[in-house]
Amino acid sequence: MITAIVVLFGGGCLKTADLPVSDGIKWLIIGLFVALGTFAVLSRPRKYTIVDDQGIVMRNFGRPRRIPWDGIHEFRTVALQTSAVGAAVPKVMTYAYRADGRGVPLPCVDSTELPDLAREVAALRSLLHERRRPDWAPDPRAERRIARRTAWYDGLYRWSSGWRVFAVGAGIAVVVLAGVFGAVFLFGDR
Repeated sequence: MITAIVVLFGGGCLKTADLPVSDGIKWLIIGLFVALGTFAVLSRPRKYTIVDDQGIVMRNFGRPRRIPWDGIHEFRTVALQTSAVGAAVPKVMTYAYRADGRGVPLPCVDSTELPDLAREVAALRSLLHERRRPDWAPDPRAERRIARRTAWYDGLYRWSSGWRVFAVGAGIAVVVLAGVFGAVFLFGDR
């Protein structure tokens, strides 16, 4: 992965030298490539999920977040409806649903990182039942919120898997290309 990032970064920087735009715009583009490459290299190794006596700690791209055992409604695996092909794209992810029904994805607890994901999630569920207070009771609104969010994501997937994505992407490409060609036309000979 690092090799691919270096190749893309180097190719992007070399291609900016050929652009017929001012030096300021070239440096801006190179700066964006540097920021993207730095983000990609530094963010991957820092993803984790840790289970301890007090709850679970997860870090995705920002700072670590802790959810205590009493703050977790349940763990669920969700099959991702993706058309992406490759070994780095998980087919199943695990979510910790908080007591209020909001889902929090667990980094590195997915089908690409863990070969026996069902066994790991079963272990998480048994730990959850062991570590909660004996008088813990689920919030009755949590299941409704989980069902609402699941329906919303299913609708989003149905919307984004058809012709609409192509139309939106083509519209964005037209706007970007019009901006680039307009900048070259207006400021290219200066």
